[in-house]
Amino acid sequence: MNDSVEEHKPEQYATTSDLLEVLKQQTEVLKIQERLLRRHERSQKELLERVAQLQQDLRKVSELPDSRADILDYFASAALAPTLDSVWNFLSDSQLSLKSTLERLADSNDSFSRLGDGEFKLMLSPWRNLAFQTNSFELIDALECTAATREPNLLIGLPQFMRNTNYLKLWPKIWGRLQTLVHPDQTYGNSHVSRPLAFQFLGESAVQLWREVWRNKSVSVITGKGSRFDIVPALFDSASKIERIDSTPTDAFSDIERIIKIAKTRDSDIFLISLGPAGTVLSRLLAENGRRALDIGHLSGAYLNIFEGFTVPEKTPLSRQ
Repeated sequence: MNDSVEEHKPEQYATTSDLLEVLKQQTEVLKIQERLLRRHERSQKELLERVAQLQQDLRKVSELPDSRADILDYFASAALAPTLDSVWNFLSDSQLSLKSTLERLADSNDSFSRLGDGEFKLMLSPWRNLAFQTNSFELIDALECTAATREPNLLIGLPQFMRNTNYLKLWPKIWGRLQTLVHPDQTYGNSHVSRPLAFQFLGESAVQLWREVWRNKSVSVITGKGSRFDIVPALFDSASKIERIDSTPTDAFSDIERIIKIAKTRDSDIFLISLGPAGTVLSRLLAENGRRALDIGHLSGAYLNIFEGFTVPEKTPLSRQ
């Protein structure tokens, strides 16, 4: 038995020695891999730094904004450039400025119908409604007739050209249809004359020009019963007389025929209308009946927003009730 033990000892030692050598080699390999990994991490860090620098350089070269929303807006503008350029070219040739629109209304007996984003959204689909106006094929047809009209002494207002998110989405959807309705040889007004934009950029001169429109004239204000429309003295006390005709608080388009019958019995010099899309149509229909009608929309709310710090018109309640 002892001889057997002695015979296996040299083999056991040789195996242990080999194992230690293998472990030593593996340790060296691990050290090499660790060095390579660290070198890779440094290379990756340097690569990421280079990518970040390239992105900054790209922004500088292409003038891209930093925020994600602005970058999306940038690429949307680039993709939609042909359509937006077409809209811009048309409005540049055919549309009066904010001030020129107000001067025309003050110096003439023109009526005024406004088309804006609300009207455009309704025109895009009969299934699209506004909070205060249910849509219909009849309303779409009436709005399109207004856009296409060549009624004498009726000025059609189109929106101020802006590259904000709202109109970036809207112009490409509506322009193909609207372009078939408007006329390149016709003059259009700026529908933003009754929006905060007019008071923001024209200031007190916008107030004075509006006051001149109805100075010493009798006025009938047509608006929804209990609506948020205010007869603000700073705007309206230049009129000789002001009375009010109430329509329905919502869905005023269905009430147009009744309002026209009432208007025919009044001897007012001017009808001022604040009825949303129904007001766009009603002002045209009254003009076709020989009456002067101005679709003034949120005029009072716009004035109060800029001069008195009130909430923007869209965020005030639809009704006082």
